[in-house]
Amino acid sequence: LSEKDMQQSFKYYEKVSTLSDSLDYTYGKSLAQINLALLLFNSANFDASNIANFKAIDYADECGALRLKSVALNNIGENFRILNDFSKCREYTNRAIDINKSINAVRGVANNYELLQQCDLKQELYGDAKKNLDSGISYALASNDSYIISMYYVGYGKLHAVAGRKDSAIYYFNKALN
Repeated sequence: LSEKDMQQSFKYYEKVSTLSDSLDYTYGKSLAQINLALLLFNSANFDASNIANFKAIDYADECGALRLKSVALNNIGENFRILNDFSKCREYTNRAIDINKSINAVRGVANNYELLQQCDLKQELYGDAKKNLDSGISYALASNDSYIISMYYVGYGKLHAVAGRKDSAIYYFNKALN
């Protein structure tokens, strides 16, 4: 809903936040902050989104919710990518990778490596982009998530396109479409 109906999404965030506070449910508090961060991200309020994600991390640490912590770290990385602060993007995304690997969250690891290659492409670090795609593709395939798999094929396609290998680029872009 956060991409379709911001007002309704915000109402749901408020309900989750209020209920979690009244129950002193720390996991719910973390999840509410992650959802608020996504709403703020979709509103292009990246600094406020980071603040919510950092609160989510504090709550996740408090209740031992490693998956929520890794999601918030990845979200912070995404915010910094949008802000073209690639060093901070890499810092937070690599922290998320470590956590996701430790809990065997294959979709999370796939998302993390895909985010890193976006930074690399933006900075024209094509060798690093390929390494990150190669590091994450097995996780993407293991996740069986067609969206994340397609993003990997788009990444490979872009690498072939910048190298002037038109046929290979088209091959990967078609795989992404399929």
